[in-house]
Amino acid sequence: VKPILYNDTLFEKKVPKGLNGSMNKFIRLFFTLFLLTTSLLAAQFLEVPRKDKTPYRLSVCAMFQQEARFLKEWIEFHKMMGVEHFYLYNNNSTDHYLEVLQPYIDSGEVDLIKWNKRAKRWTAIQIDAYKNCLRRAEKQTRWLAFIDIDEFLVPYEDATLTEFLAKQENFSQVIVMWRYFGTGHVEKIPEGGLLTETLLQREAFVPGKKNNIKCIVKPRDVETPLVHFCKLKEKKRSIHFNQAELEFPPILCHHYWARDIDFLNTVKRDRQMRLKGKDWTPEEYQSLIDQYNEVTDEKMLQYADELRWRVF
Repeated sequence: VKPILYNDTLFEKKVPKGLNGSMNKFIRLFFTLFLLTTSLLAAQFLEVPRKDKTPYRLSVCAMFQQEARFLKEWIEFHKMMGVEHFYLYNNNSTDHYLEVLQPYIDSGEVDLIKWNKRAKRWTAIQIDAYKNCLRRAEKQTRWLAFIDIDEFLVPYEDATLTEFLAKQENFSQVIVMWRYFGTGHVEKIPEGGLLTETLLQREAFVPGKKNNIKCIVKPRDVETPLVHFCKLKEKKRSIHFNQAELEFPPILCHHYWARDIDFLNTVKRDRQMRLKGKDWTPEEYQSLIDQYNEVTDEKMLQYADELRWRVF
């Protein structure tokens, strides 16, 4: 609501010339009460604008490769959580990613950036993409999450990520801990099935054990991005939600690194060969299938009905 200023100039324009004394004071009082009442009523019924002028409250930056069959679920889940925009960097994908993303590009929800860089280290390409994204997003979004397509940001105390972030406005970076999910020994997620309702097996909680992290930042406060967190400008602060003593902190990053066995055996294996120059041993491969299948976690089932409606 635009503030109403009360000053003598305003009343000089409203009060007819020639009136003075008690009548003049009465009219001044009448106009003051009238304008004050109008302002209060307007404040009650009109939406109060946000303090910042950025178009989006929360956006996501991610680089992807050969992950078309998971993109829509990942986008729609994060939209449910309050994400308004996505900066997606395509690194040499040859699958049907564009077919999936085109409706979001047309609606203005996705910026698709061609990022066909190659390097021996995936992280080097990723950091360059993050730097590019920061320049794009600095004046467009209040908060920016740096995550991957196999990562889902899940609030545990709030209904949405935007509700959660509203409590973190005194900070410039939110540090979020990974929670690893396994393959569940699922050969392939069935057609018409969601990843998040199918892969319910995860690592067991071990008090004191810290996993890796990801971050949500205010772009204008970042000095330089790294893969898992950002270096902030001087005097800017981070808040850490990677408390190893809590099984369910206020926010977690569900990390489905392997997805299903089919994805592990194709996309992940191909990436291993290109980046590492060698295949997994049979023992290593079996370990990747078996790991993180220690306990059942049904947290994501609470979103399944709406997410299914959005995706299918």
